[in-house]
Amino acid sequence: MILKQVTVSGAVGKQVFPTSGNGKSNVLHGFLFRAGTGVTATCTIRDGNASGEVMAEVIVPSNNSHDFLFTGDHGVRFDKGMHVKVIGASAAAYLYLT
Repeated sequence: MILKQVTVSGAVGKQVFPTSGNGKSNVLHGFLFRAGTGVTATCTIRDGNASGEVMAEVIVPSNNSHDFLFTGDHGVRFDKGMHVKVIGASAAAYLYLT
C-alpha cells in the first residue's frame, strides 16, 4: 500500500498519475482528508483528467479530518488516470493506493 499526499491545488487540481499504460493497476482503497484551521475544505477525485467522471467528492468542516474507506477488498480502480482537486487553506488528502 502506498500513501500519497495531495496538497491544496486550487481550481485546477493535480494529475496524481496518468493512464495506467504500464500494465500496473492503480487502485484507490480510501483516503484521509484533513481541513485546515478556520476554513471548510473540499476534495474531488476524478477518473482520468480534470473533466473526468467524479468518483468521490467530500466537504470537511474546518479543524476536522475524516477517513473515507471503500468497502470490499478491491477498492476503486483508475485505468484512465487520477485527478485530485483539493481546495481550502492548509487542507490535504492522503490517498491509500496500490
